[in-house]
Amino acid sequence: YNYTAILRTVEALGIQHVWIINPSSEEEEESGNHHLFARKATDWLTVREFENVESCLEALREDGRELWVADTFIPEELLCDEEEKEDEKEEKESNKEEEIDSISLTIPSLASALNLQPNSNNSLTLPPKLALLISTAPTTSSSPNLPLFLQSSTLSIHLPLVGHQNALNISIATALLLHSLMSAIDPTIPKTYHDQQHLMSLRKAWYAKLASNRILTSAQKKQYRLLKNAVKYGQQLEDKVRNNEFIDDSQKKKLKALPSKLAKLQKLENTLQQQSEKAVEKLIQNIPDPLSDLRRADEHRVCFVGRGTKKKHGEAWSNMPATGVYKTDSVSVGDGGSSAFFRGKIQD
Repeated sequence: YNYTAILRTVEALGIQHVWIINPSSEEEEESGNHHLFARKATDWLTVREFENVESCLEALREDGRELWVADTFIPEELLCDEEEKEDEKEEKESNKEEEIDSISLTIPSLASALNLQPNSNNSLTLPPKLALLISTAPTTSSSPNLPLFLQSSTLSIHLPLVGHQNALNISIATALLLHSLMSAIDPTIPKTYHDQQHLMSLRKAWYAKLASNRILTSAQKKQYRLLKNAVKYGQQLEDKVRNNEFIDDSQKKKLKALPSKLAKLQKLENTLQQQSEKAVEKLIQNIPDPLSDLRRADEHRVCFVGRGTKKKHGEAWSNMPATGVYKTDSVSVGDGGSSAFFRGKIQD
């Protein structure tokens, strides 16, 4: 599940764009599971897929991005003794191979490679539009397309390792590489998003997605969940029939009901999308202040007790902190909480 772990890490670090080259058939089949295993990180990422390296490189050029290649393995020449290094150097010169030296991902190494002076806070001003290639292939022999990237890149970087192992797990290496790069960025420089049109489209999609979780009532959420499960099961039955597998009479009945279930689900999703977009329409133009701290407030750090349990135990639990009713800030969303706030926007 390295693929899934990378998606989750990228989203957690605030990176928006993920480009995938020639995903395997297994990855495409498991795309639904990736979504779940990554804790729905893909809901907030802009994922783009390419059939080949050439199309990806062309898109990078069109987008004006500088390409760096990440070595997830320590280059072999850094593990050799001096005599072996000289032999390899002579061999490369005789074969006239053009390779970019890989540098250790540290502030001094980056500064030297980029001809930069570290800032007073020991940070760097990195390229404004940077693309980092992460590959499971450590050598050109295991990845014939790697030279194409190396020829188009301006820098090759690797993590400084001091143990006997010369490589890390790909998802762990990705996390460390990206965290190191993010840590190297000067925090005093304002963060700007270059594509303002894409930023607005993201804001519209994200706000609507967040509001959709608060618009449906409990009964509607239950109906939505049942419809999704029914459609998913019906599609599995379709696959069985397509593969000439046996299904019983009750399954045939459910398969027959699939079109009507699918139509109801699509209608509910379309209605929810329209209501969500309407609920956040004014917020998109008048951006609310961001939350300063996403951690749960101290008074909320108590074990959860459901309404049924509270009612059952009544007075015996009346003074327990876990049974307190905490509402969302009435100043910002009203006395009814966030659900009432967004549902009210639909009526405006």
